[in-house]
Amino acid sequence: VGRSPETMRFLQAGVVLEYATDQAAAHFTACRPRLMHHIILLLSDTEASTLLSIKGKQDLQERIASALNALFGATPKTGIRDVFFTDFIVQ
Repeated sequence: VGRSPETMRFLQAGVVLEYATDQAAAHFTACRPRLMHHIILLLSDTEASTLLSIKGKQDLQERIASALNALFGATPKTGIRDVFFTDFIVQ
């Protein structure tokens, strides 16, 4: 996390995706490597300081869901309904 060597940080996050339908779950699960790649890109482009607040984490949840749904032409009603963090450590 961070954009320059001076601001680089370590982030460990567990992410669980909630799907709108069983079909969406099957589709997104089959594309798991692609999903994880895009989540990592989103995390890498996020300033560590923004992730220290609840608002920052909530914004990141929304960004992840929106980006992944857009990637597959889905909406919260047809694709990823929600994103949950099961652990979240910024150092």
